[in-house]
Amino acid sequence: VFYFLLEQHAMELSLLLEGKFLATLVPVKLSASGDGTLSAPGSVTVDNEEELPYEADLTGYTRDPAVVAPPASSPHWREIYLKSTDGRGKLAGFKKYLSDRKKVAVGQFSGEGGEGSGTIVVPHAGQPADAEAVFVRFATDTKAAQAEAAEHRRRRKLAEHQKMQAQHIKHQQEMQRRQAAAAPAVPAVAPQKPGKAPGILGKLMGAQRRTAAHLQRVPLKAKATDDAPGDADVGAEAQRIIGKFRDEMLRKMEAFRDDSSKFELRVPFSVAAASKGSKVDASLLMNRVTMDVLKYMVYESAEEVGEDQWVASKEDGEFLDEMVVAVYKEGHVPPEVLEDMNQGDLPEEFKATQRAAADVALREQTKKVAADTARVQRAVQRGDKPVAEDLMSLNANKRDRRTIEDVQLEKENKRQRG
Repeated sequence: VFYFLLEQHAMELSLLLEGKFLATLVPVKLSASGDGTLSAPGSVTVDNEEELPYEADLTGYTRDPAVVAPPASSPHWREIYLKSTDGRGKLAGFKKYLSDRKKVAVGQFSGEGGEGSGTIVVPHAGQPADAEAVFVRFATDTKAAQAEAAEHRRRRKLAEHQKMQAQHIKHQQEMQRRQAAAAPAVPAVAPQKPGKAPGILGKLMGAQRRTAAHLQRVPLKAKATDDAPGDADVGAEAQRIIGKFRDEMLRKMEAFRDDSSKFELRVPFSVAAASKGSKVDASLLMNRVTMDVLKYMVYESAEEVGEDQWVASKEDGEFLDEMVVAVYKEGHVPPEVLEDMNQGDLPEEFKATQRAAADVALREQTKKVAADTARVQRAVQRGDKPVAEDLMSLNANKRDRRTIEDVQLEKENKRQRG
């Protein structure tokens, strides 16, 4: 009997919410009938129950897709249904809070690597109808799960970027077809009546119509033959360059994260350096691989690796095709960078109010100075004594900085003149 009670206690999970008790949970199994019913606690063997921790603390919330819905084939995440046995009824309100905000709760527990090395997640979706039951995912190796989540995010964003590039290429091709279809018809030259030669004006107008017709034909034919085969190759090369640049930025950010002695990272980059070694002419890539795209990749890499805790700030460069972005770890951002960020976050209405207040203060100061100057001038013209109250004699107690030789020489000169 004692052995049975010990095993039963080992399968209990004490779930905390920001350090406060939430529920005592035991594993249960979802019915195979598909009606959503759960087995009674302890009545059947539940998958993954041996790896269930004794205690876990939910300390935050997130909407990260890599955490909300990890890959189904992930070897690091375990799924399990749990049911409350404490009778306090706190789970219903907690699940409703997650569902209303479309968030997942994330916490830590002691895993394979020691204290805080395991991760537990309570999703907002897929929860059972039973108010006292909850569906959770947990991973005993947080580092492996985080690496898998980072790779999942990278692949998802790369797929989204490739989809946007494909849509952009398709849109350009569609616009070219529409322009070709909407081109005006070639104006026909009216035939000359036999036996009647055209005059000078008639010859000039006929030549202009023929020239216009040729100009309308030649560009469309060139566009139809040149752009169609090379456009896909240019798009694929641009995607390769952007993907390579993003992987390089991720490696730099991860090395910066792992180096605890560094708190600032300066990332210089340029379009020429990113496109170096490309077989496609740079003039064809200039509209696809731009400084804005590369800057976005740097900011996105800093945000992803730094988990929204780092600050990235663009520094002024000497050339338009070169840029330097400084990345700071949390708590090491210079005051001037924070001031620029806060100034940039101000709404336009507030900025306009500040400018208006400054203009009013400047006008008032100008009026006051002009009134004081006019008053002093009037007093001087009248010869009034009170003017001296507003004026100040300067250098009245000025220190004599002459040397002894200078004083004696001046006395000797006065004596000779006298």
